[in-house]
This record gives sequence, C-alpha cells and structure tokens, in this order.
Amino acid sequence: MEQPSLEMTKRSNARWRIFFMLAIICTINYIDRAVISVCMPQIKEELQFSPEIVGAILSAFFWGYAIMQIPCGWLCDRFKPGKILLIGGLCWGVFQVITGLISSSKAFMFIRVLLGVSEAPIYPAGAKLQSIWLPVTERSRGSALVDVGSSLGNLVLPKVVGLFVLDCPCCTRTT
Repeated sequence: MEQPSLEMTKRSNARWRIFFMLAIICTINYIDRAVISVCMPQIKEELQFSPEIVGAILSAFFWGYAIMQIPCGWLCDRFKPGKILLIGGLCWGVFQVITGLISSSKAFMFIRVLLGVSEAPIYPAGAKLQSIWLPVTERSRGSALVDVGSSLGNLVLPKVVGLFVLDCPCCTRTT
C-alpha cells in the first residue's frame, strides 16, 4: 500500500471542501437534467408536442452529454479543470434560462443538446481534480463524494420540483 508523502500529509482540508462543492454541483446537475422529465406533461400540453417530439427532446440532452465526455476529459487534462467547470456551469445556466423562453420543438432539442454539452465536464473534471488534490489512498472517498451528488439530486428532485409545479398557476389550472 502506498504511503502518503510528507507533502501530502501537510495538505490542508481544503481539498475536502472542493469535493463537497463538487457533490453539491452534481446534486444540482442531476436536478437540472431531470427536471424536464417531471415537467414534461405540462410542457407537452402547453406546446402541443407529439409523443415522438417529447422522446427526441428528452434524449437530446444525452446526445450532447455523451459526445462531449471524452473531449471534456481531454480539456480537463489540457487546461485547469476548475476553469472548465466554471465555463460549463455558466453555459449550463444560460442554456437552462433559454429553455424557459423557447416554444419550438427544434429549438428545444437544440438547447437540450447544448445543455448536455455544458454539463458534460462535471465528471471528467471531478476525476481530474481527484488526481490533483487527493493522494491515491483518498481517491475513493473523493470519488464517492462526487458520485453522491447524483443520488442526492434524484432524492431531492421530486420534492423540489413538486413544490414549484404545485405552486405554479399555469400548472395547477383546472380545465
């Protein structure tokens, strides 16, 4: 078993704050990517999307996400992963705002692809940050902190989105 070097043992606990922040980012990421599924019945009705269009919209996120996994890993190796996360997070916020402003199915799919592209750096950046901030003996704990975000996001999503949908006048109208 590899022993941490003297340099590693002198590190502060700042690295754990980084990984707790990554867990929070991943939680928000999972809420963000799945909220569309919870709200899709209202969106489908309001924008009169067919079931085929709904399927394409829901899968569009993963097209961009899957395509960008390897390039994002390369970018995180080439540049600072924190900067890649920041750029991705800013784009992700912009695309999420734009999502609420569009009504065309094609634009909706395009923005969902871009949202997938902008969220793709999270796990490659997390892996790169593990290699930078954590000694080999602590990487599994760092990985678990990053991965817990997906579970927390799926736990929190229905409750948070449910509150918004229930309180939204356009979603609670009676016909």
